[in-house]
Amino acid sequence: MEHKVFAVLLLDNQHRLIEYAEMFRGTIDSASVYPREMVKEALALMDVRTLSHVIVAGRDAVSFVERGLI
Repeated sequence: MEHKVFAVLLLDNQHRLIEYAEMFRGTIDSASVYPREMVKEALALMDVRTLSHVIVAGRDAVSFVERGLI
């Protein structure tokens, strides 16, 4: 039985390939794709120190570190 693959190309900011990841498999009719799993894969490749400088927009603009998320 043939199956289809949902793959993700993870690129750097210069559009160079970092990793090719086959994330999900399914049939020609359907495949379950979970965005949170794609985000996990991308975050696993990121330098976590970068996240400490990201500001969460909104009323109380604070960084991930200030929110205790890192």
